Amino acid sequence: MTFSQDMIKLAYFELVKDNIDKEVQRQWRTYFRTGEAVSGAPDYIKKAAEIIRVVNLDEKEREMISREERAEELNKSILYQQYMDGKADGKAEGKAEGKAEDARRMKSDGMEAPLIAKYTGLSIDEIDKLL
Repeated sequence: MTFSQDMIKLAYFELVKDNIDKEVQRQWRTYFRTGEAVSGAPDYIKKAAEIIRVVNLDEKEREMISREERAEELNKSILYQQYMDGKADGKAEGKAEGKAEDARRMKSDGMEAPLIAKYTGLSIDEIDKLL
């Protein structure tokens, strides 16, 4: 028994149930006649069609698809890491800008540089460069 035959049996058992939606039965019948899931078919019919399509490919084609899927997952992982790095950089930049703004206000209120450094974590040189 092959995977495709098992899927067909599973679909058959679903189709003979009295409580199954008649529209779903029609979509399964269409799939079995044409080999394609109709527009608007439930995701499980589309998934079954895709699985059977891949299973029926030769070994080289399946390996190529597998490599493409791995490459896509790697690309997603890289993009996610770049997003997270950018997010962290943005937070750090915002935090630094906030400290500088606080230091400017403290300096404009006449607070001494060593005290500003204590509360902001900025160096005295950084504080002296602020306007």
